Order: sequence, then C-alpha cells, then structure tokens
Amino acid sequence: MYDPFMVRTAGHAFLLVTMCLVPGGCKTDECSSQADCDDGLFCNGFERCVNGSCVGGQIPGCDDGIDSTVDGCDEEADACVHTCVDMDGDGHLSSDCAGGDDCDDEDAGVHPGAEEACNLEDDDCDGIVAEDVDRDGHMSAAMCASAGGDDCDDEDAGVHPGAPEICDGRDDDCDGSTDDEADTDGDGHVEVDCASSPGGDDCDDEDAGVHPGAPETCNGVDDDCTDGCDDAFACCAGVDEVACVTTCATQGTGICTDTCEPPDGLVSCEPPEEVCNGEDDDCDGARDNGFECAALRTTQCTTTCGTTGEGTCSETCEPPLATGCHPPAETCNGEDDDCDGACDEGFDCCAGEDVTCVTTCGSTNVLPCTEACTVLSPAACTLVAELDCTDGEDDDCDGYIDDYGDTDCM
Repeated sequence: MYDPFMVRTAGHAFLLVTMCLVPGGCKTDECSSQADCDDGLFCNGFERCVNGSCVGGQIPGCDDGIDSTVDGCDEEADACVHTCVDMDGDGHLSSDCAGGDDCDDEDAGVHPGAEEACNLEDDDCDGIVAEDVDRDGHMSAAMCASAGGDDCDDEDAGVHPGAPEICDGRDDDCDGSTDDEADTDGDGHVEVDCASSPGGDDCDDEDAGVHPGAPETCNGVDDDCTDGCDDAFACCAGVDEVACVTTCATQGTGICTDTCEPPDGLVSCEPPEEVCNGEDDDCDGARDNGFECAALRTTQCTTTCGTTGEGTCSETCEPPLATGCHPPAETCNGEDDDCDGACDEGFDCCAGEDVTCVTTCGSTNVLPCTEACTVLSPAACTLVAELDCTDGEDDDCDGYIDDYGDTDCM
C-alpha cells in the first residue's frame, strides 16, 4: 500500500544521514514550521511540525454511517464524497439518500410500486402495512386468510388472537365468541354485571328496549340506563317516597302516579313525623306534639312563686325557666297568683283567711273569708255563745245581755 507519509519520512531520514556525512555539520531539526511538513495533500491529513520533527496528520473520517452510500475522499475537491448506490438493485435508491424512495434498500421486493404481500412488511413503501393496519403483529384474516391471517378486526389493535376478552360486545380474541359477555336481549349492549370489565352498560339485559341511548318513557323503568327511572318526568311511576304537599301544607311523601306526576296532597300525601319546629308537621292539629311545648310558641310554665304562668317555649321545645315565666293575673283562690307577696289583692279578703265580720246585733266575730273573697254578711256572721259575760253586750244576738237571762252566762 502506498503511503506518501512513509516515503516522505524516509526521504528526510536519508537527507539527515547525508547531511551528517558532510564534513562541517549535521543538522538535527527536520522542520521549524508547519509549512516544512505540509505535503499539500488533503486525503492523508494535515501534517504538523512537533519538536522539530514532522508528524503525520489524521486522515479525514468520511464514513457517513449510511449503508446505501459508498464513502470516499476527493483530493481535487479537498472533501469527503458519498455516493448513493442501489443496494438491492431494484431501481430505487434508499430513502436515506437525497431523492431516494426505497424504504428497505436491502430487499429488492420492497420499493414504491411493489405488490403488497402478506408478510407484515410495507412492500410498496406507502407507510402502511396493508395486511396489518393496526400494527398488532397479526395479519388481516380477510386479506391474508391463505397466508395465516388471523386478525378478525385489523383496524383495532386491541382485537387479535390472544387479546384479553373484555366486556365490550366484541370478539376481542378472535375465537368466534364473546367470552365472559352477555347480550341476552340482542340490543348491542352488554349487561352491567359482566364478569370482565369494563364495558357493561345495559341495566336490563332481558329487555331490548332498555339500554343506554334508549328513549325514556313513563313506565316505571330506567329505559336509558342513566339518571334513574323515568328521569325525563317529574317522578318514577309507582314509586313511593315522592315529595308532595300535605293537607296542613307540610312536605310529605306519597306514591308517584301512573302518569309520572307527584301524588295529590289532599288525597294521598302521607304527612311527615312531628319535629320540634313550632309547626303541626303531622297534620293532627297540634304543634310539636310529643315534645314539652311548641317551639317559640307561648306556653304554660311555673312561676317563681309556684303558680302557673306563661312564657315562650325554647327552640328545643323546652318550657321557660321560672325566672322567664310571667305570673298570671290575681284571682280569688286564696293564693298569691302574681307573685307580689299578697293574697287575692283586689278582692275584699283572701279566701279562707280569718277576717272580722259584724253580726246582726252589731257585735263582731272572726270567721274565714268566703271562697268568693268576701266578708261574711251580718246574717252569716253569727256566734254560738256569748263572748264576754261582763261587757254588757248581747254578743250572740239571742236577746239577752250577759247574765241577765243569758244561759251562757248563768
């Protein structure tokens, strides 16, 4: 192999030897500058002068890494050259080359215009593997049946032999059946409790009229399998616990009519249970019955003096404390009703208490106040015996004064 660097180096060595044989001097430095070493060639690298000696340059790397090109060095152009070649001889350069359109330059059967074959390759370089459009590694059963095509849906990468069977209404593994699925009513929707999920959305797989997308009708059924029964109407026909207004204007519940309307409150609306709110919830005529009193309503209570007064029931249906209980007006009953310390004020006397009354003969007696809070009349203010036999008075109104004929004093 011809190596100009080696020739040049040998020449320099001969020159050095010759010079050393010449009497009077032997020059030891081969070069003093880069120019002394440059041989003017591009393809063998750029020579350098290192410590007085010429050192060969690094040869240019012209390999472009493309299999479809022949790489070389052009001395006249001082550049690397890359020449595209038709590696498989099919008349098409590799697409790696400028203007090339061969997507596989190592296979003469693959190039634009080539006939597509059942081989999982893009034979005509159009970017599509016609026999495996979904690129799941399985050829179309329709296109390549004779060549072992087994993909029953070549437009869905999730459908092919060995694919997991899921609830989607399809034959995912191309075994001819929809395993673990059920579409009993044949409406194209799998039942919601399909063993394999996801995919089940038919809420009644026994009725072909019930499935997602079906029109909702007033029939007590969730026809479209969304948002519940009769969701396009006010309520679900025949279903109870439907809100309605009771006869006492509270919110009760009843059975939805056959026309999907709430029940008539005056006829069939069941009142709610009574709660503590100051209202008659259960329509029995009494507010907050079952509690001590009706919330925020006036109620009876016990005053600080033990009488029965009135106050405001609490929000929790409890009577007011004695300090918040207003006493009643005073009545004739022998009691201090209004808690002011006095009995039956406003009347003649306190019923049942001893008071002085005047007899028919002008004497006095001490007898209980009447139940009507009045002092006994003279006719009722009688004495059964003379009070004092020495006072000179006819105390008991029997017509005798003291011991003068009065048997009480004899």
